[in-house]
Amino acid sequence: VTRDFGAYWARQGAEVGAKLDRALEARLRAAEGAAADLAAAAVDSVPKASAPLARLRAQYGVTALALYGPEGELLAWDGIHRGQVPEEVQRGLRRYAYADTPLFGHLYVTAPAGSGATAVAAVLLRADLPGPLAAQAGDFASEFRRSEGEPIRLLPGGDGGASAGWDWTLGDRTLFTVVLDPPSPEQRVASVLVAWRLLAGALAL
Repeated sequence: VTRDFGAYWARQGAEVGAKLDRALEARLRAAEGAAADLAAAAVDSVPKASAPLARLRAQYGVTALALYGPEGELLAWDGIHRGQVPEEVQRGLRRYAYADTPLFGHLYVTAPAGSGATAVAAVLLRADLPGPLAAQAGDFASEFRRSEGEPIRLLPGGDGGASAGWDWTLGDRTLFTVVLDPPSPEQRVASVLVAWRLLAGALAL
């Protein structure tokens, strides 16, 4: 790590980028499946109880599921959503959308449900919350950091600025850019040493 940090970080960045792409793709496919299944279930009638939506949400692991009428009126809902769902999503004007607020960032996938209704699946990608609240949020960025050991930032609309990152483009828009900020060589050496000590301690038991 210390001999050529630039080369090390280039390799690490490529590996993290590949894992990030697979993880985001999995979340997207799950949201697409949830929205499609809800739309199919609502073709003949609006679900009167929350149980069918709750089962779909659990099956696909999305944050929230909703069904909106032709004018954007809420017909059915299950899950937790921070903030207001964008109007263009409620009305089904966009197949894919990303909404970013100071505290939360959501990815949305919509599907037409017949009679002008719109099925919506939402996935919480980013939560900027303090301490214990952050651990409970269940957002993608926090889960990725816990699983891969690398913090990521999501910037809306391809607003990566001078930072290198991965643009997530769906349809005709770049919804967001994911940025991986490199640590200092000293920080990375320290984290590697901690990992090795924990591994050595576990093997010694």
